[in-house]
Amino acid sequence: MSTMKNKSDIKYPNYASKKFSIKLVNLMHLITDLPSFYSYQNEVLFSTNYLNSNNDYGSIFNSIEKKLRKNNTDLKVIELKFGDYYFLVLLPFFKGMIGIGPYKRAINTTNTADFSHLKWIVDPALEYRELTNAQIEKYKEIIQLGDHFYNTTLEPIGEQPPYQQINETSEEYESYSIQKENKFLMLLKNGNVKAIEAYYDFRNKSMPHTTDIRNKKNNLIVLATTLARAAIEVGCNPQEMIALREAIIKDIESPASHKRFVEKEIKILKLFLKKIQQHQSEGLTKSTKMIVNYIQNHLSESITLKQLAEHCDRHPNYISSLFKREKGMTIQQFIISERIKKAKYLIQNSSHLLVDIAHLCGFESQSYFTHQFKNKVGCTPQEYRNEFK
Repeated sequence: MSTMKNKSDIKYPNYASKKFSIKLVNLMHLITDLPSFYSYQNEVLFSTNYLNSNNDYGSIFNSIEKKLRKNNTDLKVIELKFGDYYFLVLLPFFKGMIGIGPYKRAINTTNTADFSHLKWIVDPALEYRELTNAQIEKYKEIIQLGDHFYNTTLEPIGEQPPYQQINETSEEYESYSIQKENKFLMLLKNGNVKAIEAYYDFRNKSMPHTTDIRNKKNNLIVLATTLARAAIEVGCNPQEMIALREAIIKDIESPASHKRFVEKEIKILKLFLKKIQQHQSEGLTKSTKMIVNYIQNHLSESITLKQLAEHCDRHPNYISSLFKREKGMTIQQFIISERIKKAKYLIQNSSHLLVDIAHLCGFESQSYFTHQFKNKVGCTPQEYRNEFK
């Protein structure tokens, strides 16, 4: 029976972050345009179903990992050969294996771990990319960087790896980093300019300072990829966002791009933030934009139609009909939707009591909050919180 898993049903190691494992796999896939995976014990998470699902890839990758760990003590990216096809894999400090592939090589090499006796795992009927040596070296750096981000953002839960002792302080720090990143992404997806401040708060707390030019470029590539994915998730044109990301990476990798990394970083942030803001305000009048901004900045307070009308200097009936026409929902429906969105973030990323979250999101009572949350999300706030424990 195959152990290829969907994102919703794979069993993760109990000290690893499920959310970040999915993010890491998707991130490597988006950066390299190659299938990516994370395997642990007898299970494996793929970014896309590109292999024959009748094969037991979990146990296959598990046996490969054991052999590699026995023969390799240093943490480096290893190229695996399966007949005419190749994978790049890294053995993280914790158990498991992350990597990308399969792909073809433009120039063959003997500097690989040969598993050609398992070449049947790759379906030759499918199309696979052919990579140059330069591309392979670049992707090795990306995988190494992905492992660095995994280790610096990993949220330990329960049992710890036998060779990775994590003290209480580091657990709190790593959990804090994830909260900071989630806050940044939430603000970004809302088109809120405070996302820039939140990004630097997150970056300064979780990313070590580096003077290495290659590492600085890699950090910018990961940033551009993360922003492109966030923009796509809120509805921006995928082709446009991917093309924008590719143009940014081309600029980062240009010979002249070796200075002013801070300026490039803020430019990339503002560029994608502007794209998200433009998407969210497409076809909206100034009054509707003002209403949206006011609601998003006053969710913890009571918001009335009279207040919004005074804020826009318009008649209540006018802004009510205008908003519904342009946003496809009433003002009250939008307020509840935004409050639920904020509540979901707080449930995932804080230890606040649910009654406190209800008040922070502007709900009059916990019972009303629970009713609206279940109506919108399909489960109670407590059930939603249990999913992230």
